Amino acid sequence: MKPYGRCQAQTDSLPPTAISSPSAEAGADRSTGLARLTAQYYRRWQPVVIEERLLVDLLIAADWQLRRLQSGRQWRPPEPA
Repeated sequence: MKPYGRCQAQTDSLPPTAISSPSAEAGADRSTGLARLTAQYYRRWQPVVIEERLLVDLLIAADWQLRRLQSGRQWRPPEPA
């Protein structure tokens, strides 16, 4: 058996991870998505002073994390009471 065959057989038996998952975005796509989201927030809120920039950055970070968790189906929004 060729070395490639052994390596391929070993990787086929590994459980899927977020990195190897077909639904996972590639690194370039992920950074492009974050850059697009950042531009949208900055265009919408147009922060001027450092405190405004901090708040907009917090919004971006929270939104980005939520989107990533939802795409991995690891998080669902709470049901209304």
